[in-house]
Amino acid sequence: MVPVSDIDGVVHFCIDAFEVSRAWVGALGEKDQLGDWPDGSTTEEPVSERGVEPLILVSFYQAAAMCLNVDKTLCTTEQWLDACDGQVGEGGRTFPWGDEPDYTICATVDEEGAQVYERPQATGSFPDCVTVGGAYDMAGNVWEWTDPGYDGTGPPPADKVGGAYYSGEGNYECAAKPVQGHPRDFYGTIGFRCCTTL
Repeated sequence: MVPVSDIDGVVHFCIDAFEVSRAWVGALGEKDQLGDWPDGSTTEEPVSERGVEPLILVSFYQAAAMCLNVDKTLCTTEQWLDACDGQVGEGGRTFPWGDEPDYTICATVDEEGAQVYERPQATGSFPDCVTVGGAYDMAGNVWEWTDPGYDGTGPPPADKVGGAYYSGEGNYECAAKPVQGHPRDFYGTIGFRCCTTL
């Protein structure tokens, strides 16, 4: 994990440096655990390491349960955005790598919007696709689930952020609006990271 600080250098939380892969020690469990969440069916543990294929086709519930299994939490949307721009609170970078667009730095479409990659790339494959704090692949590669919080009214929401290797270029900015239309049991090219507070 890597620390995420405010403008004064005070660390507020830590985030996985790489998109999560599987430890292969347990089950992913039920994709919809709404009735009694978490329902204990997800016993798998998350791994954050360089050079592996990120875990995708995982529901919000499975991702959040995996983080809880190692005494972490699925990153909130606010935590993820702060880690992406490199600073807790206002300010920070436009993109994980800096303020200028460069579609050669991460697993993204090219500057004309054409798809370059056929599938997700191994974590940490792009050495310059890194935040100021040391988190890799926060633009492109795979979408990432985040927790927007839940006030107890209506269906529980879920966010996905960061874009994927095939996404339109507007999704790669750290401040891009999260996609909020998927139910929490949705499967797709969506991975995740875990966070922990100090």
